[in-house]
Amino acid sequence: MHALRLYLTGDVAIERGETLLSQAQLGTRQARLVFVRLAIDHSRLVARQALADVLWGDGAPEGWDVTLSAVISRLRSVIKRLDAPGFVVESEHGGYRLQLPSQAWLDVEAATNAIDEAEGALRRRDYRSAWSAANVAVVVARRGLLLDEDGAGIAAQRARVRSLLRRGLVCLSTVSAQSGESEVAVQHAIEAVGVDRFNESAYRHLMETHQRAGNRGDALRVYAGLRELLRDELGTSPSPDTESVYLSILRA
Repeated sequence: MHALRLYLTGDVAIERGETLLSQAQLGTRQARLVFVRLAIDHSRLVARQALADVLWGDGAPEGWDVTLSAVISRLRSVIKRLDAPGFVVESEHGGYRLQLPSQAWLDVEAATNAIDEAEGALRRRDYRSAWSAANVAVVVARRGLLLDEDGAGIAAQRARVRSLLRRGLVCLSTVSAQSGESEVAVQHAIEAVGVDRFNESAYRHLMETHQRAGNRGDALRVYAGLRELLRDELGTSPSPDTESVYLSILRA
């Protein structure tokens, strides 16, 4: 039996054997949004209101529940075309649940498992395994989740994928540094900061990577840039952990 493969990052698609349902074949934009929201939390109940937030945010039209039911019906029709046992959208207690076959593969789930494996390998100092697993996570997460959508209802899901990318890049940077590839390590660390410009752990990693590469001045400039960003955008200062890294570099 052909395994089911779900692609949520990049162009949304469903694959089973030689059959590939492209993003366009999933139907309307609404069907695509609902599918991604259900798939990323598959096997868990997603409330109807949560799906309404994904589709309309705070501007849900009158009678939105009827429209949502129609979107679910359309989605079920598309899924049925794959003839994949166990692949269904269930209705339950004011919400919906997407069930997947036991052998189904989901790109976001694969990336999550890969980054957990990579970070575990780093703790064991198994740098080859860490590099391999981190690359899997980075390749998936770089594709992004619903990048053409601005709705707040999908923001948390998109942030989850960005977090996977940041963690994967930090792993690649760490392995590169251990392998003596200082410039590559710095490049990965810079990209990790760019993924989430308010994540201080990424800045600390970049500062430490610069320091290990002998770029003390660059490390101090990273701190100065972060301090300015936090002050201007959030009205805060770097955390004690970040301050500690800065002071250790300053005194080195």
